[in-house]
Amino acid sequence: MNILFRADGNSTIGAGHIMRCLALAQALKDCGGNPVFLCSDLAEGFKERLNGVATVENLKAEAYTQDDAVETAATAKNIGAEWIVLDGYNFDDAYVTSLKDSGVQVLRLDDHSHLSSYSADFILNQNAHAAANQYPNIAQDTKLLLGCSYTMLQRAFRNSSPQAGVPITAKKILITLGGSDPENVTPMVIRALKGLEVELTVIVGGGNPHIDDVQNAISDTGLPAEIVVNANNMHELMNTADLAITAAGSTCYELAYMGVPMITIIVADNQVGVAEGLSSKNACVNLGWNTELTEQSIADTVANLLGDEAKRKALQDAGKSVIDGSGAFRVLMQMNESPLYLRQANDDDCEIIFKWANDADTRAASFSSEQIPWEDHTKWYTEKLADANHLFFVGMNSADEPVGQVRFDTEGDTAMISVSVAPEMRGKKYATPLIAEGCKRCFGQTNAQMIDAFIKPENEASKAVFTKAGFTEQDPSDVNGNAALHFTLKR
Repeated sequence: MNILFRADGNSTIGAGHIMRCLALAQALKDCGGNPVFLCSDLAEGFKERLNGVATVENLKAEAYTQDDAVETAATAKNIGAEWIVLDGYNFDDAYVTSLKDSGVQVLRLDDHSHLSSYSADFILNQNAHAAANQYPNIAQDTKLLLGCSYTMLQRAFRNSSPQAGVPITAKKILITLGGSDPENVTPMVIRALKGLEVELTVIVGGGNPHIDDVQNAISDTGLPAEIVVNANNMHELMNTADLAITAAGSTCYELAYMGVPMITIIVADNQVGVAEGLSSKNACVNLGWNTELTEQSIADTVANLLGDEAKRKALQDAGKSVIDGSGAFRVLMQMNESPLYLRQANDDDCEIIFKWANDADTRAASFSSEQIPWEDHTKWYTEKLADANHLFFVGMNSADEPVGQVRFDTEGDTAMISVSVAPEMRGKKYATPLIAEGCKRCFGQTNAQMIDAFIKPENEASKAVFTKAGFTEQDPSDVNGNAALHFTLKR
């Protein structure tokens, strides 16, 4: 699937629109799709973040005008895009209507519900506070994708392991007040921590004009601190933090997923809902607007949390329960009209994979039909999850129920697929999309040029679903001395 993203990002607009779109673009790329960005104003640092993920084209028309809409629609047609994704506050409803009139589908990212009407095919509001009553004036056929089940995380976070616990006493504090911090809140936060036994990691965007103020504040406190400019390893920085003080933007969802207890500060109108939504779920301590804060109020809140292990653990658990990392794939599932999406298998899936593997029908379809002992399974499962040449996915339906597993052993430019449907989900037509979506991920995430499938000759059902998924039959083969049908799918 080809998707055209229309978004901008600079020191004035900020990084949020581009970063949200990047998360969806990375998921699309992982599924073998083609993301293209059309931008009128894009800071060089943001363009570098898109390199290797998407093609970037420069808009020639004046931004957010009718000419912009015409050029965007034409670009979508030129690249064969099925969808245009819009992210920005300056695209009015007339702009969206113009795109839809061109015949392309439109997904609009929104977090502010500021327009009097919305006419996109999909409206995606990935925030904790999102609700249908925020969109009373939408077209009858507009679909709402609302809430944190659709929160999209970039690949680096999705591929990271969240923190499993919290220290007895917190010491390492991550401070991140936005890419440009136009209100210059960072120095106030740093000065508030003077006298506390903490170590600071301060994130500063390349577009922040106040870096000297930040450095001076650190000098004034005498605290051990590292300033990181234009961080491209936020997932690693978060994984070493005991506590974060953050602007109430999309970074909050990354922190929640990574298991970092957080204190939020509101620095823009569109952050009110994020802070209040996460606070209502006990996933953050919300200090409110930066203009209403004092250094003392910040210091008191931080000091209390440093020694309150139970409170920090509760914040961590709540955050991890709100954000599961699969939001971007749920969005693509909706855009593709697929009955399922894939998430990476994890430690918690070990038992259910064991039950599926030992199901009588699964064993009968396997080239080794004996029951698998638990000890053998756990050893095998741990090794597979750790194997860089193995992809292991669990299929989830729209109700977030597991429907089966699909995995790939890769070697060079080939991969071998193994798939099974959960016993309770058989007969519900999940087998073919499970294979098809799995193969997209395999081709999107590896160098494999061909996928092999080996099937018992008497297994007519598997032969049918692999054929329906696009595989073609080759000469018969054998697996461990057993006769086997051989099917292949080329990239």
